[in-house]
Amino acid sequence: KELGDGGDALSGSIYSVFPEPNGTFWLATSQGVARYAPPLWRTPAPVAGITSLVHAIAEDQKRRVWFGCTNSLVRLEKDEWKVYPIPRGELSDYFRTRSVCPLRNGRIAIGMYNQEHILIFDPERETFEKVASPSGLGIRMISPRGDGTIWAQVASADYQLSRLEIYDGTTFREAVNLA
Repeated sequence: KELGDGGDALSGSIYSVFPEPNGTFWLATSQGVARYAPPLWRTPAPVAGITSLVHAIAEDQKRRVWFGCTNSLVRLEKDEWKVYPIPRGELSDYFRTRSVCPLRNGRIAIGMYNQEHILIFDPERETFEKVASPSGLGIRMISPRGDGTIWAQVASADYQLSRLEIYDGTTFREAVNLA
């Protein structure tokens, strides 16, 4: 019987407990045998306080894993977790699963919700910087290109002007005019 399945194994006298690695154990009772195994997924203690949506996950060149949360950026590096709160008044684009993009210069581009800019996170300085397209068009969506650069869809508020730009971590350049 599995613990919690409504069985009778836990209602009698406990005769023996046999522990296994990772928190699993068996109980021998007067009513039968029961086994407990912890859930496969458990939230790591360092990030248990994060209550916002995790919408994007990406790995950078240094094999660090970055998690885009609505109001924070989270890093996992060699079993160590670190949470970086996104600046006040900003929310990452939680509708986009690819809106956290490692750049080849080591920084992380983050697509923002309802903003005209993206945030660039510098892991060395642990700082965020707002970056806008020099075209004056708002950045509506970003996505990684696979070479350490990103696609940036830029458009006017009414989408009458729209195009794809490539951002390399330093400069934007027009790639495709969509208008």
